[in-house]
Amino acid sequence: MFGNLGNNSYFCSVEYIEMNKKRLLYLDNLKVCLTVLVIFHHAGQAYGDGGGWAYHPSNPAEFMPWIWHFFSVNAAFFMGLFFLISGYFVSTSFDKQGTKVFVQKKLIRLGIPLLLMGGLLSILSSKLEIGHIWYIESLLVFCLIYALIRLICKPINGECSSKPTIIGLLIFGGVMGIIRHDVRYRHSST
Repeated sequence: MFGNLGNNSYFCSVEYIEMNKKRLLYLDNLKVCLTVLVIFHHAGQAYGDGGGWAYHPSNPAEFMPWIWHFFSVNAAFFMGLFFLISGYFVSTSFDKQGTKVFVQKKLIRLGIPLLLMGGLLSILSSKLEIGHIWYIESLLVFCLIYALIRLICKPINGECSSKPTIIGLLIFGGVMGIIRHDVRYRHSST
């Protein structure tokens, strides 16, 4: 499948270079970093106030009450950023494929895994359950809503006279993070 990895001929081939010209590699790297945060987030939930988890430390010394700070900051942006990255490509994908193909591909790529895993989790838990694949369900719903909106409304092709600045975006993100942290803190202590 990978051929001789010691010989980098595939990675220098025209096919490989052309394939990667179209990718936004910085977004791939960002998704890897976000995935690591998701793993850390879920691994840490067993040791702090981060939601229900199957494992609870038997030794009180294993419990880390301060870890909620990590959860609050992390939860303020990491899944939202995944949605932002996914949403960035939806418009272009819809424009290239059209409504019918776009919806068909989303139902195949997102709907089938959702049904299979949701069905398996529901059978194992004896109740309707999708568990940690809620992201796939949400992404599918958002894509279908986008397709419905595009059927009803035509896209806006005009130029916007004002554009956000980096400083403005950082201030907005900081304020939203502080508000999210505050809301999470208030709800975790009640």
